[in-house]
Amino acid sequence: MIVPMSKITVLALAADQAATLHALQNAGVLHLNPLQPPAGDALEQARRRVERIRRIQAVLSRIVREHPGHSSAKSLSSDEGITPERLMEETDQCLQTIQDLQNRRHALAEQIRVLEPLGHFDPALIRTLESHHIFVRLFRAPVRACLKIPDGVIQIPLATDGRYDHFALIASQEPTCGGATAIPLPERSLNDLRRERAEVEGALHDRQGRLIELSRLTERLAPFLAEAEERLKWEDARAGMGAKGPVVLLQGYAPRRDVPQFQRLAHRHGWGLLAEEPAAEDHPPTLIQNPPWIRPVHLVFKLIGILPGYREADVSPVFLLFFTLFVAMLIGDAVYGLLFLGLTLVLKRRRTRLPEHVIPLLSILSVATFLWGVMSGNYLGIEPLPPFVERMKVPMLTDPIALQSFCFLIGATHLSIAHAWNAIRLLPSPQAIAHLGWIGLCAAMYAVANFLVLGVALPSGFFGLLILSVLYILLFTVPPKRLRAEAVSLVTLPLSLIGNFGDVVSYLRLYLVSTASVVLVKAVNGILFGSGPLGWGGMIGAGVILFFVHALNLMLASLAVLVHGLRLNALEFSTHMGIQWLGRPYSPFRKEIPSESLNP
Repeated sequence: MIVPMSKITVLALAADQAATLHALQNAGVLHLNPLQPPAGDALEQARRRVERIRRIQAVLSRIVREHPGHSSAKSLSSDEGITPERLMEETDQCLQTIQDLQNRRHALAEQIRVLEPLGHFDPALIRTLESHHIFVRLFRAPVRACLKIPDGVIQIPLATDGRYDHFALIASQEPTCGGATAIPLPERSLNDLRRERAEVEGALHDRQGRLIELSRLTERLAPFLAEAEERLKWEDARAGMGAKGPVVLLQGYAPRRDVPQFQRLAHRHGWGLLAEEPAAEDHPPTLIQNPPWIRPVHLVFKLIGILPGYREADVSPVFLLFFTLFVAMLIGDAVYGLLFLGLTLVLKRRRTRLPEHVIPLLSILSVATFLWGVMSGNYLGIEPLPPFVERMKVPMLTDPIALQSFCFLIGATHLSIAHAWNAIRLLPSPQAIAHLGWIGLCAAMYAVANFLVLGVALPSGFFGLLILSVLYILLFTVPPKRLRAEAVSLVTLPLSLIGNFGDVVSYLRLYLVSTASVVLVKAVNGILFGSGPLGWGGMIGAGVILFFVHALNLMLASLAVLVHGLRLNALEFSTHMGIQWLGRPYSPFRKEIPSESLNP
């Protein structure tokens, strides 16, 4: 269920602003709603600090991943007392130095590339010759170019790279050459440039090594980042407060059950307090609280980034029930279910840090997949099955026609639950009758799908149900008082009626995808084992092929769960339910870490 919220407004003296924030932070139940856009130097400084720590943490973590085997006990021992602040400063210095050295290495490489075709010479010697009226100049010209070299000028070929000829001209005065491009005389020799490049590469290697050593201290930044994030939340809360002379105002949302706690807190600190119902234009956060067996679905909501709005319905039970069914049908193999269950037990025993609800959700989906595989008789496509396994099969799940009709029934039931839920929520409004019409229409569309796709005759009373359902929808969808304002709803109603048929039929994807998975595995089994017994070599080859086929099948099944299993819940069902997933999570202003440094 979605926890009811109260809109809380706190008035306090400006002189007590910090104490007020501390009290609210310790209470940890108020979701702040800024009264003005948070801004200010302190907030910007806190934001830049968090960004800097995250950037450095990301860089060091990447280096750890790139050099997992590197360790230096000596360096770690010498860095034992390094503080997080010093770690960040030295990391920044290393990064800047590395960037400068890389830029310098690139510049030297470019200069060396230009000078290498000219060979080894000392530019200082050429400048000395100029004082004695001997001029040496460097040129470059396309291969087989027609050159115009003045009389008395000596040409010395240097090198060619296939496109250009490089040469030097020596004369008693400044030489020129038609058809060639002059190359500026370098400031330093090729040997000097190569020597400096080696020095730069040595310094670069040293700084990179030091950065690797610093990366072993990355975990020291985690509490430092948590403290900086806490400071950022503090400054954001303070900057978002309103002010009226000597009074500051703070507003937010808290669960209605916590209002008495706020009243006691306000009395203790001398605040003015207003607790009221959120207005229609307000946008309270969403806090969902459900029994333990429903909570695993919250992980699905978090993974795909959806949350019902505060005034929308919490469909967690229905979502979990049908999502489990969809996963079981789409994967649909008993052995796959056992494999997932085994991996889940391994994860549970290893006690690795996993997101909340991972183990319960995986357990539910694994068991459901196993049970569906047993009832449908799917065991890695193996045929024939032992007699006791055959007896556990449910005939309806092995008959293609019956299974397709079952998929249509799932669709009609799923969508009918949405409209029944809406009808109950709207009671005693006449609009509830319109949703009863939609339930009848879903039943009628189930019959139409069976008739058009499977050739099943329409049941008696079909047309009466269809006409009555459409009348209910037409007459009660829009109240008479709002008929003029919402006339557009009636204009688009025929499209919605037609779309209802498409929504019911869309559940056929459960049959198509699951059947394709089974057919693929059975076809591979037939190719590998249909021609008779295999030798040892053939068994090994078949095992390798089956491994890759089943790995591919599991990948496709997992993708089908994301594409189809989630879509049927988050789109088809939610559309009929009227859920737009506009919620924002309830995130109260609370102290996450104990730290005296957070005091302003």
